[in-house]
Amino acid sequence: MRAHLNRVDLLVSPTEESGKVLAAFSHVQIGGRSDVSTGIQVAQLALKHRKNKNGAQRIIAFVGSPVAETTEALQKLGKQLKKNNVALTVVSFGEVGENAERLQELVNAANAADNSHLITVPPGVAPSTALLSSPVMMNAMAGAGAGAAGMGGAGGADNFDMYGGIDPSMDPELAMAIRMSTEEARAQEEARLRSAQE
Repeated sequence: MRAHLNRVDLLVSPTEESGKVLAAFSHVQIGGRSDVSTGIQVAQLALKHRKNKNGAQRIIAFVGSPVAETTEALQKLGKQLKKNNVALTVVSFGEVGENAERLQELVNAANAADNSHLITVPPGVAPSTALLSSPVMMNAMAGAGAGAAGMGGAGGADNFDMYGGIDPSMDPELAMAIRMSTEEARAQEEARLRSAQE
């Protein structure tokens, strides 16, 4: 989701393919103001009308600018998510200190059986990198990781660092999305350092 002044854009339709989620990082733009409530409500509506009603529901919200909502409004939203069995992961970057308390209250209100998390991205770290090491992706890749570990045996030494530890032969779309995201984050960081030096 991307919130603008009067609208929210859905960047990725509900999917089980983590590669699509990671590929959407290139479309996330920092700017404007955060309309967390509207964004999450639109995401919840998209989940309600998803094709596969059997899978677990999860919303991943990226918050990179100041949150305007009150703590009480966010708690109410979190309780609504919990009531509807929707897990919430909030990836906070940019205004980390200013938003921390309110976003934590939102996550706490939505949390049921440790299914909701607040991931704080420190300055200079790509959101995709923080998300890859988060409980969200670790749980999603646990099965694939076990299969990859079982097949790794004889060749052994290649840990697929350039693909975020993902074996491209197991999930080529996810591996390529991670690689592209990592390269993009590296290029942005190098450009930022160059401009800082100038």
